[in-house]
Amino acid sequence: MNRCPGKEREVVLSYLESRFGLPKKLFSAFQLYLSAKGRIFLGPLVPESISLLSVGLGIARRSPSGAVKPSTAVLQLFGQHITKSKIELSREQAVLYLSGESFPIEPSVADGYVLLTYKSQPLGCGLLKAGQLKNMLPKARRQVVQFL
Repeated sequence: MNRCPGKEREVVLSYLESRFGLPKKLFSAFQLYLSAKGRIFLGPLVPESISLLSVGLGIARRSPSGAVKPSTAVLQLFGQHITKSKIELSREQAVLYLSGESFPIEPSVADGYVLLTYKSQPLGCGLLKAGQLKNMLPKARRQVVQFL
């Protein structure tokens, strides 16, 4: 696990700021780390003399083309600070989302990754494209909800 080079850090933090309104200063007390598979982790500031095997919370993934995909974890953790690209779900939509379903939705934001909320509580990540919301909730976090 390597520390994110300054350019890579800037790309990821600029994306989170432009897409979700998360100010870069929110991450100033943390270091970003980059894995060999393009996963970006948020962790403590550690001296460079210390070798790391793993550290912190996975916050994003970079594809070979350079695109950034935010993790559900970062959207849930910093959801209360997000001011853009979020969609408030109805009860029925929240139940579908939590069970892992994708569904059509009337878009209120531009296509791309969005934070999905229910009663202002951050649920996770979705991918909005042409009025269809693709579920990006990790399979391990999906559940059938009867009471919400």
